[in-house]
Amino acid sequence: MLLLARDLGQAAYWESRVSIVTVAITVKTDSIVKALRRAFTAF
Repeated sequence: MLLLARDLGQAAYWESRVSIVTVAITVKTDSIVKALRRAFTAF
C-alpha cells in the first residue's frame, strides 16, 4: 500500500513537472512567434 502511494506521488510529481515545462515552452514559443511577426511587419 505504501509503495503504491509512493508511486502515485512520484507520477503526480512528474506529471506536474511536465505540465510546467510544457506551459513554459508554449509561452516561449508564442512570444518568439509574436516577436518574429512584429519584426516581419516592421519591414
